[in-house]
Amino acid sequence: MIKNVLPFFLDGGILSIDTDDGGIQAWNGKSSFVEITGQDDITFTVGNTDIHGKPVKHGVMLVITKLTEDGAVTVNPTSDFSSQDETIELSAEKDSVLLLFKGPSASNKYGEWVVLSKFQADLEALNLSNYALLAGADFTGDVTVSGNVGFNGAVAQGKATFVENAAGTDAAKIDAIRDVLVSYGMMEAS
Repeated sequence: MIKNVLPFFLDGGILSIDTDDGGIQAWNGKSSFVEITGQDDITFTVGNTDIHGKPVKHGVMLVITKLTEDGAVTVNPTSDFSSQDETIELSAEKDSVLLLFKGPSASNKYGEWVVLSKFQADLEALNLSNYALLAGADFTGDVTVSGNVGFNGAVAQGKATFVENAAGTDAAKIDAIRDVLVSYGMMEAS
């Protein structure tokens, strides 16, 4: 049986949690937006009941955002009834996760929280191989390319092929371009 779920936000305002105050470490069951500040590490638990102790309605969306740099937040959306065993780590400023409570299924007759999207700002190395093209993306900091590169929709080529295509058959130009790339660490000396 297929069940359609209409996603919606609750109208309980923003739940603000300051980890330095030892504040609330569990969802209040009435807010769809949670903002976490403070420097202490916490585990934030999302339960299966609303503010009145009734089961969460299917389609409820919940956005949890860490607003400060220090302190790690572990979001635990796993319910007692869920087959999922996933926690989400929010470690950098502006890290966030979007959860949706989905209806019962054959494996879970009570429903469960599922992760719709995660944003993590502190990834040291980001693998973009499975992402769509980033139109107009600007990179700041160091960018390391370990594979081939293609520009303006061209088929990805190795560095040596770029050098040969840029300089044609002029050996002096090829050597000059290769020397510049080697000096910038973009190509190994041959």
